Amino acid sequence: MLQQRIPSIIIKLFRSFMDISASYYKKEHETEMASIEETGDIITDILKQFVRNKSVLYRLITEDSFFMIMRIMTARPAGQQDINNNDHAYMLWKKNITEVLKVVDMNSEICQYIHQRRCCIDLLIRMWRENTAKGYLTNVDQQEIIMGLDIIYYQLRESAKIQFFGLFDEMIQASGYEALCDILRTGPFNEATIHAKMEIVNKIVELSFVGKISPIPSISDGLPYQHEDFTTPQPTGCTEKIVKNINAFQCLQLSFLYPFNASNIPNRHEFPTSLHIKLFNAIKETIEAHACNYFVIDCTNVLPQLIESMEKYDLEIQQSIMQLLSYIMVDLNFVPLKELAVLSLHLQSSSSGKLIGLICGYLEQLLKKSAKFFVVVQESGLINIMSLMLSDVTEKIQYKSEDDQFLNHALSNFDQIINCIITMLSIPMNAVIYKKTYRGNLFDLLQYPETRLGTLRLFESLSSQNYDLTLSSSISSNSSSNIDSSTSVEVGNAFSKVMEALQSVPRNDLEFRLEVLNTIKRIFKANGSTRDIFRRIGGYVSLVSMIVSLEGAFEEPERYINDHMNDVETVCNLITAVIQTIFLVLAESMHDHQVNKKYFLKDVGYSSLENAVMLTGALNDNHTARNIFGIFFGFALDDETVYELFLSPIEETSNEYKNEKAITIDILRSIDLVLKVPSAKVVNPEIMPSIVNLQKIISTIDAQLSHAILYAINALTQANRGNQVKLNSSGLVLVLLTRIFPSSSPGNGIPTNNPEERNTLLRILKNLLCMGINFEELRYMFRKFNMQNGRFDLSNSFGLLDLILEGASQNQWPNFIQFDMGANKHASLEIPELPNFPPNSPGYTLLSWVFIEQQDDISNLSLFSLYDLSNLVFKIYIDAETKQLRVYNVASKNDAIFKKIQFNTGAWYHIAIIHHRPRISVKFSSMDLYVNGEHIEQLSCSYITHPSQPSNVLKAVIGSLKDEHLTTSSQLIWNLGPMYLLQETLEKETISWFFSLGPRYKSLFQDSLRQFQTYEASASLLLTLKETTKPALSRRNSVQTQHLLASIIKNTHFQRVSENKILIALFACNVLADGARTGLTLTGLNEAAEMTIKTELDYSRLVLNAGISKLDLSIYSPKNMAYLVGEPIVAYPFGLDESLWKIGGCAVALKLIEQSESSETLYKSMTFLFSIIRYSWRNSEDMERHHGYEILAHLLKKKRELITEGILELLLVFIGKDPHSPENSIINNPLAYRYVVLNFEIWKKTPISVQKAQLDQFVLFLSTSKMSYFNSRRLPKIHLVKKVLLAFKMNVYSKELIPHLVTSLKVIMLSDWNTDSIRAVATFLASTLPKGNSLVTVANAFCSNFFIFFS
Repeated sequence: MLQQRIPSIIIKLFRSFMDISASYYKKEHETEMASIEETGDIITDILKQFVRNKSVLYRLITEDSFFMIMRIMTARPAGQQDINNNDHAYMLWKKNITEVLKVVDMNSEICQYIHQRRCCIDLLIRMWRENTAKGYLTNVDQQEIIMGLDIIYYQLRESAKIQFFGLFDEMIQASGYEALCDILRTGPFNEATIHAKMEIVNKIVELSFVGKISPIPSISDGLPYQHEDFTTPQPTGCTEKIVKNINAFQCLQLSFLYPFNASNIPNRHEFPTSLHIKLFNAIKETIEAHACNYFVIDCTNVLPQLIESMEKYDLEIQQSIMQLLSYIMVDLNFVPLKELAVLSLHLQSSSSGKLIGLICGYLEQLLKKSAKFFVVVQESGLINIMSLMLSDVTEKIQYKSEDDQFLNHALSNFDQIINCIITMLSIPMNAVIYKKTYRGNLFDLLQYPETRLGTLRLFESLSSQNYDLTLSSSISSNSSSNIDSSTSVEVGNAFSKVMEALQSVPRNDLEFRLEVLNTIKRIFKANGSTRDIFRRIGGYVSLVSMIVSLEGAFEEPERYINDHMNDVETVCNLITAVIQTIFLVLAESMHDHQVNKKYFLKDVGYSSLENAVMLTGALNDNHTARNIFGIFFGFALDDETVYELFLSPIEETSNEYKNEKAITIDILRSIDLVLKVPSAKVVNPEIMPSIVNLQKIISTIDAQLSHAILYAINALTQANRGNQVKLNSSGLVLVLLTRIFPSSSPGNGIPTNNPEERNTLLRILKNLLCMGINFEELRYMFRKFNMQNGRFDLSNSFGLLDLILEGASQNQWPNFIQFDMGANKHASLEIPELPNFPPNSPGYTLLSWVFIEQQDDISNLSLFSLYDLSNLVFKIYIDAETKQLRVYNVASKNDAIFKKIQFNTGAWYHIAIIHHRPRISVKFSSMDLYVNGEHIEQLSCSYITHPSQPSNVLKAVIGSLKDEHLTTSSQLIWNLGPMYLLQETLEKETISWFFSLGPRYKSLFQDSLRQFQTYEASASLLLTLKETTKPALSRRNSVQTQHLLASIIKNTHFQRVSENKILIALFACNVLADGARTGLTLTGLNEAAEMTIKTELDYSRLVLNAGISKLDLSIYSPKNMAYLVGEPIVAYPFGLDESLWKIGGCAVALKLIEQSESSETLYKSMTFLFSIIRYSWRNSEDMERHHGYEILAHLLKKKRELITEGILELLLVFIGKDPHSPENSIINNPLAYRYVVLNFEIWKKTPISVQKAQLDQFVLFLSTSKMSYFNSRRLPKIHLVKKVLLAFKMNVYSKELIPHLVTSLKVIMLSDWNTDSIRAVATFLASTLPKGNSLVTVANAFCSNFFIFFS
């Protein structure tokens, strides 16, 4: 019986130890066998063994002794009513009993007993209430609560494992969770108690994960919107972290909200921030512990309550609340419309506005994370709220009050608001909703410093929207439907507001000007259509006006000083930045926009910019002037990196002259590195005349800068052909002419430029003249000849005659299209459709004039390619490595290679490719290559296959598409002259004939082609045809030769090319562009055609196909036209010979010869005449039609005393003498030979050396030359023997030249041995015999002389 009572005795013994006085623990007891702690541990171990033993535990329950154990948890030492914070000795025993209770086997009987007896939870909660009733908690109280909570957690957790939930009900009935809330709220809050409360919070979190898993509610049901791919999370994975005890979670929720909903609690202490943060983190971590938790605790409305009261918390908690919202929307893929609705309350004008910045920041981040959220802001109404909020700001700011918290907070966070709105407006539907909801005038916000920058960015967003409907449809079907058709109008209106802001900027507000300009620049880059709006609403005038408004800014910068800028240097830098940005905006508005370029050039003018910059006073300061000219060159090249081109570091040295010289060398070296390279491309050449004009002004202020400017321009003209083309057409030539040969020169017209500057200007001009000269420029040049008494003083022309002469000798370039692969890797001409190609029989012919400027070993020159849809099927190209012509055909395994010729740089090639289609099989077809009229090689090359589908049409490409040049270092630059594709195979004679027309011929071979030939081309063609015509011609079949020559002259000997066989004919002059020197728009179109070009066609990129017979019809066949792709350069060089024809032609040159007063000027004048005739069929014809050679002979007869050997040599070379290979000399120009060289009156009084050279030319042409027989045939019906004999008889030549004369006469006789010539000589000899001799004597003398003469 005693043994059965041992457990009860031990329990009572354990309880008795608690009554020991606290002082006992402080004393030292020397005689004790064991310490009180050791004794407690022994008894605790005994009790643990009791509760682990099922029989003993059952007896404890039966005897209700287990209740005694539970009572120990709530017991206090006997006789002690108040325990202070330091009196905690008895807590040792409570700690031990806690350990005992935590090892109890919580089976169903024990759980039932504890629940029915209410011996644990109920007791503990009553103790907690007693502790909190005091209004404060001691350290002992806190420890008791923690141990009790530990026991409760253990019992609830273990009972849940056996599906016994009675204890959970008991916890609720006993208001245990409310008691825990009171505990957390009750102070005092020192370091120790806060730490204890944090432990309690941790236990409550653990308690929330204990209980029964309930079905996860589907809270998305019934919501107006939810992501299509959202699914309610299921209790899988780590289910231990799913909230099962909502009451415990609510305990955290209520405790966190305590300071704001429990103000009636007595003895209230200030709630510590650290504990507040701990509570929130506990809530946040609990929700994030498992994907199901948010949906489980949704019924508590915890997140809406947190959001609603968010502005009362500190920043850390506010940020955490927004992070929690982001977790739900991003990680859980759920749209919490309820929470978003509460969130929007903080964005309304009725709120304080404290959270505007925070909310907008997080919304912006969400929108950037996923495109889904663009629709979320629609469906949740946030886009409407943001629009209304901005409307309220627009309204309130006009009546600004210091007490308006919402407005103050909105203004302080205005940039964040704008960032959020701009991000929301990234899709069209949101922009539409915003515009419909916004009820204010956004332009009003530009008037206030706090809002104007943000408003500008909003205008920028609205102006630059380039909606991608594909993206919109991928986001949501709701967002892509019913897009407002007036979007472009709205964009235009928004951009117009930006321009209004530009025009309304106060004169002294430089910073805002800069912001507006940068905004406009960004809008241009984002939406190219705004460039048209900019032009239409007067944007260019506004830019110029803005510079004009800076009048005197650099001279009086003090007027711009304000609170933000308090020193002159800062002001000057800002003024420079404004001017620089104006030019950046100007350049961006013209980027790839020919209409704007021409509009500014014609309707505004660069002279206005020039004058405006001068008004600022920028040129009066050396450093500023260098910046300004750097800006000019940056605009010209559309490259910001050259803005500091003329700046150099200031080096301190004792020798100022050496310092300046060193700086100049540094600048010039920098210019060479930046501008004198092929990659330096002029984009806006129209600014260059203004640069030269301003350079003239700066030359008197800063000679170093003036020299550097001209050096830079010269570097650009030397960099590449494209720069020469653009600068030549910019009007720079005329400006340079007026500088070098000014109109208002003093005295006799001597130019006022210093020699060094004048020489540099001349070098620039000469570089540009190779690309031609127009009518006005040439007329100015001839007007500048110094006139004295109605005569030209050519000897005092100050280099003008030399310049004209050089221009005439070097600018015979044809119109061409340049493909620069370095500037654009896919520069090309594309023809969308080639109908009826390839022809079935007999084949086709491709004719092209090609000039290679630069080559490399990487980039192939794609001469002609064919595509079936996007598949390459045929390609003719020049291989980069071998420089040989190759042909790729999809039907062949290997390329066909023409190995007998390589194509190099620096020469025009006439390439003719004839592809024959055999009747048997396309595999047996052949291809012939002709270069410059000569047959090079014939290869076997498969014929072009027809498109894969009957409905398909082949596309032709000249140049390289995007995928052909993958390298970034391509240096290939080549020019395309006239190009033809004929549906016919040409004969070799016809190809030679076409080559002889030269690259400047641009027609369809339908006229009498002889008139388009120069003298040299005609003679060369005759020789070529003579050699190739069968049977071969010899001296003996002279009749056949004459018939051939006659047929050639009449143009009846050759194959005719029908116009309907010309599929493609492309000329650079057929580019449809609006300008003074550009193509077919000047040839007379009807009004309907002109309107079609200007409104329906991209006429700045279209090349008319001249193969279509009528121009009016061709513009309605756009798929058969060619289109410029990748910005190739179109050049229209007007040769000096062509321009001269407009102001008088050869008569002008003859006038110069007439006015020549020295051998030098005569030589130059004749060189000029011969240059304009030699390469121009039109001037050749003009010279013949107006008897120019007779006039030339008459003029030379008057000036024979000025004729030198050099002049005669010049004449002979013009006629056909080859000074390097005399044996190849040929009489190209029989008219000049007949009327000038054979006019013996000219040579009568010339020096003996000249007469000898004139006689020697007979030997050269009629004997030495390999073409002597041909040359003799070029002089029919001249009676040359008689002319020479007459000259001899009239003593034209000096006596010492008689042997030379006899030699020449012999050559002439032998070249054309006939009866008339013999009779003429006999008659001459008879007439020169002395009188009185007998008949026999006369006969003997005649025979003797005749023998001597021909011996």
